[in-house]
Amino acid sequence: MFRFAWWTVRWTVATAILLAVMAFTALYILDRAMAGGEMVEVPDIQGLPITEASQVLAQYNLEIGQQREMVSDEVPRFHVISQRPQPGQVVRTGRSVTPTVSGPEHVTAPEIVGRSLSEVREEFNQSRFDIGTVSRLPSEQPRDTILAQEPAAGSRTEHTENINVLVSAGMEGERFLMPEIVGKPVEEAVETLRGLGIEAQANRVERSDAPYDEVLDQYPPPGTTLREDDTVVYDVRDSGAVALAGPRHSVELSYTIPQEAGRRAVRVEVIDRRGSRRTAFPRPQDMEDGEPPSYDPGTRLRLPISFHDEMTVEVYLDGEMVRSYYYQGDSEPVITDHDTLLWGS
Repeated sequence: MFRFAWWTVRWTVATAILLAVMAFTALYILDRAMAGGEMVEVPDIQGLPITEASQVLAQYNLEIGQQREMVSDEVPRFHVISQRPQPGQVVRTGRSVTPTVSGPEHVTAPEIVGRSLSEVREEFNQSRFDIGTVSRLPSEQPRDTILAQEPAAGSRTEHTENINVLVSAGMEGERFLMPEIVGKPVEEAVETLRGLGIEAQANRVERSDAPYDEVLDQYPPPGTTLREDDTVVYDVRDSGAVALAGPRHSVELSYTIPQEAGRRAVRVEVIDRRGSRRTAFPRPQDMEDGEPPSYDPGTRLRLPISFHDEMTVEVYLDGEMVRSYYYQGDSEPVITDHDTLLWGS
């Protein structure tokens, strides 16, 4: 009986000691876990760029926590709006500070498929959106009709992101109306077509009653719709072995607008040996908003011109002829001034 009591007391004491050691160990571990380091005051990172805020926290041995984004009209993008814990609160080093950062506003992309590119551009000038990359695809839809967009309509997107579009290029290749070239010098007709991206092919015919080096007929006829890389066939008299036309001559017309003239619009007309007249300047690409270009006094105009046998060149200022040049073969031109007040050089 006595031995049993002693055994019971001994195990009770051992159990109590074990429980006390376990409790002390747990309290020690918890205390160490809760300690985390020295106590510091949380700095104010509000209004700072997020990168600079991270550096400031590191100086206090604090870490930056997971960021939250919020749209703000007052705080610049990627700057801290608020923080948790608040500035001035005392925490232990190693603690995380969670910032709320000014982020992008997300809006819904509009539906622009099927609309005109120019119309959408004008509309976007008054909105948050902008046209990004424009790609073109041959299509039966009218030219510049929007066929697809990215991001798609209804997508959530940042207001600063461009909307890329695929637009119609019309039917494959540019379309042109076949110009009238019958009766024009071959070189002029070929240059006209080449400027449209259209190849010209000569068909030589025996016509004893027709002039040389002049377009006699054309296929297709004027007004026909053409595309780039189409070929136009024109009839021209076959000269055979006899070269009735003289050699071709090349000159450079040089005309300076006189000081007395003031700023003037310039036009140059060329009359070939058969009396056919054409405008050598301005060309379509030289026009300014559909009007002939104007030049200041002292401006020198240089214009390369070629001809067979003979040629007359007339220079006009504001529609008034002021000078003419007569070329014949390799001889020096005969120059005639038609208004002594507006002489050029």
